[in-house]
Amino acid sequence: MSSANSPRRRYERREAGAPLWQRGLLHALFLFLRLIPRRLRDALARKLGPKLLDRRWRRRQIADVNLRWCFPELDERQRRAMRDAFGERLLRVALDLGDLWWGTRESLLRRVDFEGAEHLDAVRARGRPVILLGPHVVALDIGGLAISCRWPVLGLTSEAKSGVAGWAFRRLRMRYCDRVIDRTFSVRRLINEVRDGRVLFYLPDEDHGHLKKAVFVPFFGKPTSTILGAGRLLALAGAEVLPFTTLFDPASGRYRVRILPPVEDIGADPVENCRVLRRELEKLIRLQPEDYLWTLRIFNNQPDGKANPEYPPPTIPLLPHEQGME
Repeated sequence: MSSANSPRRRYERREAGAPLWQRGLLHALFLFLRLIPRRLRDALARKLGPKLLDRRWRRRQIADVNLRWCFPELDERQRRAMRDAFGERLLRVALDLGDLWWGTRESLLRRVDFEGAEHLDAVRARGRPVILLGPHVVALDIGGLAISCRWPVLGLTSEAKSGVAGWAFRRLRMRYCDRVIDRTFSVRRLINEVRDGRVLFYLPDEDHGHLKKAVFVPFFGKPTSTILGAGRLLALAGAEVLPFTTLFDPASGRYRVRILPPVEDIGADPVENCRVLRRELEKLIRLQPEDYLWTLRIFNNQPDGKANPEYPPPTIPLLPHEQGME
């Protein structure tokens, strides 16, 4: 079984790296961010964060639709306050990425508090495979890499829109994770890695648009497209599924990784597993809604087979299957 301190195996990738000059610029950018005092980071986030989406109308509209669908009991002013708080936290966490890029495992762990680590330790002590189920939150990378400092984690990457972005994500994960593979590898490969003792982060809250491979299950009271493969993975892996999230405290500037006890009603039915994982994801998001990445198209496809008309058109035209059409 791997340990968090064991030598890292080669990253298995399907994507080329970034040009040297782009990597140099990225190094310089993160060094600049690292040199910004934390009080100044706080001030910048408070001042600029609420305005972060003002000029990105597509992202702003997506966030507004998501908040309206998820929190219909709130009025417009309350949802706007939540969106502004999300922007502030998103920017504040981004300003900390220089610490993640240039820092050490020790410096990262000094800024992260763990709650519920005993649940993960207990499952691993029994020799059981582990899947950590979580939502996309603004501090996901910081919390996830902090977990990688304590337990052997399987890091997943995907092909990004630009080579430098893909290279940056790979570099971060290779610095902290026990092993890194491309997320497009087969489910069987992921299961084998989990059974070898590595902890897998699983974040199935996005709507990927593949309607023929999805089911609609409740999420914040709305029927939401969920990849059926997520339910199959939980059924086939035979792993303990522990919900987790990373919460940011703007007052202290600290991060808190919260790990909950194993979910007890994961079974052999993939559809029912999809219902369970959506239920658990909603519980995690409700812990601190301002931390969730509300700019995701989480309700993109509708049960009638059409794309959500309330979302803005994408910058890059969708493929037919992504539009919800045959």
